[in-house]
Amino acid sequence: MNNHPISVTWQGSLSRDLLKNSQKAVITGLTSRGIFIKLDTDWILFLSFEGFRGPLTLNLSGETSILNGIKVSDPLEIQGGKIQNTSAGIEIDFSRAGTWEAPPQLEIVLSLGDRAKSLKTVAGFILSQNREPGLYLVLNELLGLEIGDLQSPPKAFERVDCVRLLQLLKTTDLDGILSTLRPLLGLGAGLTPAGDDLILGLLLAYNRWGPALRPAFDLAKLNDLLNRVASQKTTLLSANLIACASQGQADERLVNALDGMMTGNPAPDQCAHSLSNWGNSSGCDALVGMALAILSTQP
Repeated sequence: MNNHPISVTWQGSLSRDLLKNSQKAVITGLTSRGIFIKLDTDWILFLSFEGFRGPLTLNLSGETSILNGIKVSDPLEIQGGKIQNTSAGIEIDFSRAGTWEAPPQLEIVLSLGDRAKSLKTVAGFILSQNREPGLYLVLNELLGLEIGDLQSPPKAFERVDCVRLLQLLKTTDLDGILSTLRPLLGLGAGLTPAGDDLILGLLLAYNRWGPALRPAFDLAKLNDLLNRVASQKTTLLSANLIACASQGQADERLVNALDGMMTGNPAPDQCAHSLSNWGNSSGCDALVGMALAILSTQP
């Protein structure tokens, strides 16, 4: 067999644990940025040609053009710290990869007023610079930014009532919150629909910054309920990412942006850049969920 070894430089902490308990996988998607594989445990991992790390990401090093011969539905075997495709002679070695997980939060947190200002500044950058249609366009009205010359959110999102959801998030009405979030699951196109991205951002904010955001509702219950519904209503990848968010874990671009709005570091322009670089508009749509969580602590 003409093996072409590829090294994994970083693997997410969750992907590390999942690979220990998996023996087989199948390729489910090929993009210019990497490869999606589905493990026999029904989790999706992303083998990334980029340097951005995440809980379900394996960052590849080496000559990636040799992967051009593989295709969707090709089987993979996992053993001895390697992911292999025997027929294509592909060998991906993750045995010496470093492990990444979201770093501890900073102890210094911005005041409620400064968090709101930071959020609005980030949203202003996003709305002014991003021209992909998306759910994130509701930020203009939600935050009262009054940025002109913006298109309306796509028709599919016309019934997304973020103002009502924000009011519910300030209460203990878990049933009301869930009934408002449930229709968002699977809403939109792509591997991670926009409605799922909103929920991901919301859960990431509450689970990473719970002590500072102090939700009135039972967060553990909301995590459990949304994870159960997501497994039935949306894509497997989205359901997996929502499960990560409920543990306070996500791609480092989302984590960095959220931390910046809560602590002031990194700066708003860097936060906006990170969000804009996660998918076509997925990071921007996740910002809506983060915004709702941050604003829910305002008077």
